[in-house]
Amino acid sequence: MPCPLPCLAQAAELDHIGGAVGQNLKPTPFMCLTLKLLQIQPDKEIIIEYIKQEDYKYLRALGAFYLRLTGSAMDIYNYLEPLYNDYRKLRRRIKSGRCSCVSQYCGRVLAASLTVASTVGYVEGGRRRRV
Repeated sequence: MPCPLPCLAQAAELDHIGGAVGQNLKPTPFMCLTLKLLQIQPDKEIIIEYIKQEDYKYLRALGAFYLRLTGSAMDIYNYLEPLYNDYRKLRRRIKSGRCSCVSQYCGRVLAASLTVASTVGYVEGGRRRRV
């Protein structure tokens, strides 16, 4: 299995989240790193460390999105609900250029079926919060 450390260095340099932008729908670096993580399939413990660390908010958002795509319902709620207490701002690269905080992003990741221009299934068995 390839080492996820190159993704860690690139994720530490992220300055926005988003899916695909522009007329050609070019993927953002956030989406490229998500796809890279899906290719290398790091251990769950590595992704949990991405989520638990507090120094890099975009690395935390990347870990949350990856866990939402690949994790079990129990893991998703156990590790993502504590992010509701993180109020740091996140920039989203979309036409309006809106900002949101980590807690709002986490709420969208947990409750929405469309997140960062990607359709994901609903998570069963957890509490739903309004975003």
